[in-house]
Parts: sequence; structure tokens; C-alpha cells
Amino acid sequence: MSLAMVENRGPTGGLQFVGAKSANKSGSTSGWTSLSLSSGLAGGIDTSVADGDLIIAIYVFATGEVTYDAASARDGNTSTAYTLIGRQDEFNVWCSESYAGYRFADGDTDVEFGRSFSSGDDCVVAAFVYRGAGTPHSYSDTTNGSSGVVNHTTATVAAGDILLNWGVAASFTGRAFTDPGDLDYWITRTNSNCNFGAGHKLDASPSFDGTAWGFTGGDSSNWTSISARVEIPPA
Repeated sequence: MSLAMVENRGPTGGLQFVGAKSANKSGSTSGWTSLSLSSGLAGGIDTSVADGDLIIAIYVFATGEVTYDAASARDGNTSTAYTLIGRQDEFNVWCSESYAGYRFADGDTDVEFGRSFSSGDDCVVAAFVYRGAGTPHSYSDTTNGSSGVVNHTTATVAAGDILLNWGVAASFTGRAFTDPGDLDYWITRTNSNCNFGAGHKLDASPSFDGTAWGFTGGDSSNWTSISARVEIPPA
């Protein structure tokens, strides 16, 4: 496992980044895996979630399975399902899977992530928490079957919105995403064949031409990747 972070560089008006947290998840773990949000959030204005905060749950994994997975997240207290933002898969010997959902905290202290395909899956789970946020919108994703970079270029972004980007690459053994250098917060995590990166741009309007993410180290054969983005507006 490897983990790297760049600290948040400040809030945007009333919309603030509370913090983020990530963890590795084993494909052999049946049932639901919990990520606590009551402590340990990093990079923002607080270390724990508060009622009314926007929680964005991201679940990515690398698998050798072809069948599309219905990855999911839910509130750990009430088992209420998170609202789907988007999900995608890309298969080429190894399959990359990406899921994102959101919920406004209401007594929530953790987020639970559903099972993966099999014991051979390598997974990463993460939560990004924002205060003073409205409903996420303008989700989009891109799959890459044989490219060495993950492209996060976007077009018009509404004034005051935060642009959240994330990506997953499968079967890059020992590899890690490199910091593109143009985001206000950046985190990477590697769990064997699953390589995760995420970051956001504060007030990305009117447009943000993001630098493509590269990789360092390890084997580069038989891989796939997915990049995704969503806009987070002020409340």
C-alpha cells in the first residue's frame, strides 16, 4: 500500500472542504466494509463529518472478472443507500471498476461499501466531505484501454463550483499516480493491482484544462483505467 496527499489550499466562499479519508479493501471481505467519518478526515477544515455535510463516497477496484459489478455505498447507521453519481467499468484482461455516490449527513458517522466480485479483487474506498455544498451535478467519465495517462480535461464549470476528479488503473502492479500539480487537493493510494487517485479544483470556473495524470514504477502490461469527474456547487 502507498498513500500520498497534498493539503487543501483553502475554501471557496461558503463552500468548504471538510476533509478526505481512504482505505484499502480486500476482495475476500464479504458483506459491507465500513469507513469511519467520525475522525481521521484530512486536508480540510475539520477531522470529522457534521450533520448537513455532503459526503461523496468513491469505490474503485481492479478485477479479472468480466461481469459488470453493482458496487454500492450506504450509511452505516441506518443502511440508507447513497444516491448514485455514476459508475463505469473497462475490461482488457484486467477490469477497472469505479463507483461514486453521495449523501447529506444526518447523524452519519461512517459510510459502508458493498462487496466486490471475488477474493482476487483489489479495492480502494474513499470519502470526500464538503460543508455548505449543494447537490453534485455534471458527472462524466472516460475509459482508457491502452493509454499511459488518465485525462481529466473538462470544459465549462459553473462559478463557485468545486471540480472533483478521480481515477482508477488496474494491473499496474506497484505503480502509483503522479501528482498533476494543478489541483488544490490530491490523494493517491495503491492496493496491489488497484491504483487510485483523486483531487479537486476549487472554483474551477469558467474552465479548467486539467493536466493528464501519469504513473511511476511497476509493470505496465495488460491494464485499463477509468477517469471521472463531478461538479460540487455551493448550497
